[in-house]
Amino acid sequence: GPVTGEFLTFQFQNVSEARVRGLDLGVRVGIVPEQLNLGVNYLFLDTKDKRVDLPLPYRSDHNLTATLSGWRDRLGLDVRFRSEVDQVLAFPLDERSSITVVDLRFGQEILGVDVRAKISNLFQNDYVDVQERTPGETRSFLLMVVPRF
Repeated sequence: GPVTGEFLTFQFQNVSEARVRGLDLGVRVGIVPEQLNLGVNYLFLDTKDKRVDLPLPYRSDHNLTATLSGWRDRLGLDVRFRSEVDQVLAFPLDERSSITVVDLRFGQEILGVDVRAKISNLFQNDYVDVQERTPGETRSFLLMVVPRF
C-alpha cells in the first residue's frame, strides 16, 4: 500500500492473514481422434485479506484457458481469459477490464528440421497486465528452427 509521508510511493508487504480458496477444472477431448483436440482449463479463485476484509490484490476471480489443436498438434489456437481484478494497490481509480488474448501456433518437420512458429496476441488486443499501468504483450511473431541430429 501507500507509504506514509511519500508521494506516489508504494510498498508491497506480505499478507499475514489471507484466505485463498477455489476450484480448478480441466478437460481434454479428442473431437476427431489424432486430428482435432480441445483442452479447457478453468480456475475460480475466492481470495480475501482477512485484516481488511477485501479481496487479495491482483487476483482474477475467473481464469480460463482453451486450446484447440489439430493435425497431431501441428496447428494450435490458444485463448486465455482473465476476469477483471477486484483489488489493486497503487492506482485504484484506473480503468480496468478483463483480458482475452488469442495465440496461434504452427509446427512441422521439414527435411529433418523442426520448424515452429507462434503469433502471440493475434488480434493485437490492448490490455493492462496484472501489474498496474504495465501494458500487456503486443502482437509478436516467433520462429524457431531446430535441426534434428
